Amino acid sequence: MANNSKGSPSAPVRSNKTLWVHVATEGLSRKPGFKYEPIEKCRLEVPDTGREAYMRAAVEKYVRIHKFRCDAFAPTDDHKLVYQAQSWGYDQAWINADGFVLFVGTREPYVRPGWLDDNEAQGEPMKMRSAEELEEKYGRDCYLVVKGSHGNLSLPRGMSEKEAVRRYEAPPYGRANRAYATVVCIPNPYGADKQHRGWITEGYRWAEDPDSTEVLPVNPPKPMDDDMAVLDVVDKDVVITDPCYFVKDELWSDLCEKWLGDASRVKPRLVEIGGAKMVLASTIYGDWMCKLEGTRNGERCRFGTFTADAGMVCAATFEKADPHGLLAKLPASCWTVIRQFTGRITIKHARNECRLFGCGRSEGRNVQFESAQIG
Repeated sequence: MANNSKGSPSAPVRSNKTLWVHVATEGLSRKPGFKYEPIEKCRLEVPDTGREAYMRAAVEKYVRIHKFRCDAFAPTDDHKLVYQAQSWGYDQAWINADGFVLFVGTREPYVRPGWLDDNEAQGEPMKMRSAEELEEKYGRDCYLVVKGSHGNLSLPRGMSEKEAVRRYEAPPYGRANRAYATVVCIPNPYGADKQHRGWITEGYRWAEDPDSTEVLPVNPPKPMDDDMAVLDVVDKDVVITDPCYFVKDELWSDLCEKWLGDASRVKPRLVEIGGAKMVLASTIYGDWMCKLEGTRNGERCRFGTFTADAGMVCAATFEKADPHGLLAKLPASCWTVIRQFTGRITIKHARNECRLFGCGRSEGRNVQFESAQIG
């Protein structure tokens, strides 16, 4: 008879450890120079029970989220598909009977620097163009905007990208004013001018949204002396407010005793209590009112406002409870909801301020937002 006592070789090994696995669908790219790329990317938390098990758990979780018609995915050793997955920084390629391909891996997927034009090698920064080349491609009325360390500078038409960068980096700012990229603009008398990505220097990249002209560092510097915590969300409504509005009675006592303690300033942290999973922190300021602003599909918008009556702020998801029902008696200005959100929300304490940031998709649209105190 097998001995199942503690420490026996036949005893089952259990682990409470988890890890994050990245999964994406193979999609036809809209970017010049690429044929296929990862789309519908998810970062999924699964039990760390061995490589084969956690890879499969992540795939099954991803399939449930995206509701594939044929969900019997299996890893493939097709060298073309494996090379395609690895070229984007994933470890494996999985395929089902319908021919859908998934990229799966535990590393952060690779982001290629630069925006690639038809005639440029992959991974190289965009080359500068002369005034004649710009005019030929975008018309005589096009003008340039230079993005850099001293903000954006709009320059008149008839100028090469090289000349625009030289003017941007000239005195009075000198070397302190560094250019990162140029944007080519076509005037539109009926609305916002049309913007196109231009030259970009090494070490920077364009945002993933092909219609965005936001410039991002390839390797962003790590924050110094910051306290932060993140909440990763997959297709859930997210409520941003003070947790005292929905954590009641005994649960509030438990929250204070277990998570908040006696500290006057609660550092950002991830908390699960009463069916709610949230990232929370003290406001530092005390009771406040904030607005939540950002972009939706590249267009500026205001998502709402939220308040604090216990000097706390949180972004929370609920396993079963309806957040609208929980907060229905509150004034609408006291809480904001981001509907059907997939992405990451961060709360950070830095320079004696508490700020909340978010990036992902809401109701099928790309969104970015951050908080700003207004009272």
